[in-house]
Amino acid sequence: MQTTNKIQIYDYVFIGAGASTILLLLCLERNSLLENKNILIADPDRKDQNDKTYCFWGNAQEPFIQNIERIVSHRWNSFAVNQSLTDKTDNIEYFHIKGIDLYQELNRIIQKYNISRSYLSVNELKENNDHTQVFSENETWLSKMVFDSRPPSFLKPNNHQAHLFQSFVGFVVQLNNANFNATTIDLMDFNVPQNENTQFMYVLPFGQNLALVELTRFGENIITINEAEPIIKNYVEQHYGTFQLIDTEIGCIPMSSAEITTEIPSQKIIKIGARAGAIKPSTGYAFKNMIKHSEAISQSILNNAKIEIIERSPRFQLYDRLLLKIIEKNHTTATSIFETLFQKNPLALILKFLDEKTSVWEDIQIFKTLPFLTFMKALLKDTWHRFNHLMPTFLLILTTFFLNLLFVINPEICNKASLILGIAGLFTVGIPHGALDHLLESKQINQKPTFKFISQYLGISFLYFLLWVIAPKLSFCFFIFFSIWHFGSTDILEWRVVKNKVFKSWFWGTMVFAIMLFGHFKETKAILLNMNVNLSAFNDSLAFYCYVASIIAAIAFAILENKRRIYFAIAIILLANQLPLLITFGIYFIGQHSLTGWEHLKTGLKANNIELTKKAFPFTFGALLLFAVLIVCIQFKLVNKINDNLLSLFFIFIACISFPHVLAMNTFYKKTDLN
Repeated sequence: MQTTNKIQIYDYVFIGAGASTILLLLCLERNSLLENKNILIADPDRKDQNDKTYCFWGNAQEPFIQNIERIVSHRWNSFAVNQSLTDKTDNIEYFHIKGIDLYQELNRIIQKYNISRSYLSVNELKENNDHTQVFSENETWLSKMVFDSRPPSFLKPNNHQAHLFQSFVGFVVQLNNANFNATTIDLMDFNVPQNENTQFMYVLPFGQNLALVELTRFGENIITINEAEPIIKNYVEQHYGTFQLIDTEIGCIPMSSAEITTEIPSQKIIKIGARAGAIKPSTGYAFKNMIKHSEAISQSILNNAKIEIIERSPRFQLYDRLLLKIIEKNHTTATSIFETLFQKNPLALILKFLDEKTSVWEDIQIFKTLPFLTFMKALLKDTWHRFNHLMPTFLLILTTFFLNLLFVINPEICNKASLILGIAGLFTVGIPHGALDHLLESKQINQKPTFKFISQYLGISFLYFLLWVIAPKLSFCFFIFFSIWHFGSTDILEWRVVKNKVFKSWFWGTMVFAIMLFGHFKETKAILLNMNVNLSAFNDSLAFYCYVASIIAAIAFAILENKRRIYFAIAIILLANQLPLLITFGIYFIGQHSLTGWEHLKTGLKANNIELTKKAFPFTFGALLLFAVLIVCIQFKLVNKINDNLLSLFFIFIACISFPHVLAMNTFYKKTDLN
């Protein structure tokens, strides 16, 4: 085994020793990819208990089933729903694997290939040029490739998404009389108390008097053993007779259409299992997806090809979202949908649909049998919520396009219209989004502004104003510096960029200002000259090259991040750049930055628009008075070192009130989870 300064280097490190790791190891073994490899498996669980059950359906002749057939403990060729037999399923069987049998395969592979085993938890991964650093509780390892199967964390679901759970309590029971049909499983029996959730019994008979009888719940609340025990006991006694309790199985699987928190796909850190999105949200089944992904990874390594992430069809993602929202909002309707689905459709078609292998025509045949209005209502809500958050962006693009059209027809009218829109935007959201800073420390909507806070806030603004009077060049550079960070960090947070957030905040903010300022270089120089900042050494040709380079860099960033809202932001800047600089800045400051910050405040403070507007009014009014005072100062020549140019004054005013706001928002973002 290689070492570097006493740090061990591995070819493969597997984080987690569950099903996804074991299935991948079996695939790698079949392709002779474990030979002569230094491998480590890290998991604090010793995997020596039969703690899980893995089930799936399929044709026994399929290669992936034949490859794992030796660890299949039971199989059934007949299915029932609500205790009624379904139609035949064209050689489709239902397979059961004990967790302990999978773990025994793991132990066999560990012994055969001399794999290292650690019982430490992995806390952090850090990718570098040659290896990935794997940090555990008190050890660090290096690996050429890491397979990460830690449980996923999900972003906060948007309005069109749902985050539910498939929770279950199962009893392995032995009947006093042989009353189970050993060849038939009952996939779903909804004839049990629903308890304001979607609940059903799931029965896997291992013989005529032995079975796993499980109460499963789809919903936001996780079922407890105290809730499940009387329902299971009553169900078994009512349908099969008296019994002895042999074992208990308890579990919970996420059923979520929310996004999994993840980094940019890497060829050194490969996510597997639930972390890679293997769980089908509407059913909780994952075993076949894990096998498919394991085979794909193994083939990619064998062929020295790029390892692909799990990609799901947008069509089936939509179906899952609709069903999860229906379950979330109306458990009674959800129960009826499941019952109707199995009553009116061939089981083989349903299982094909759940495997996401049906055609659009077959999907239509299925949905024809389901409640049309229920799904249509869910579809309309899904469409609205998916695109509703983009409505401000589209309106901003349309407004910018309209102003461009006006500018071509009559620049004077455009300037007047822009002034009206700008003042309206500035005092409805631009300044108000920065007028709530007194609430950000406590994050309490009813927090009263203290004299200490007001004096500190105005003091910082006034000191910065004095800096403008004394050292305009330094003040301008400082304004650009903190504005780049503030604009960039707000957008990066809104776009849910995860990896390298600090660097990307600086990068994006720099691109925004570079495109705006270099795109209006003559205006920029004129404004700065009025502030006693001279850029005569910076010629027009160099500014043009910087402008083009900034656009290319911004587009490259959008491509790498693959987020459509970054493309929209670039489109807004480029469209606005055809207008004068002040209008361009106002469009981005008010329409992009301030509206985004306002939404963040609504989320972080748990308040609505009206509540925030009321709380912002005193400071918005104060900002208006401050602006008036500055105009008076210029009008009566109370400040002589600044030219009486209103455009220059606007930038200085924005800079002075922005600096304490940026400090407050930076603290707010650090302390607030907006996901």
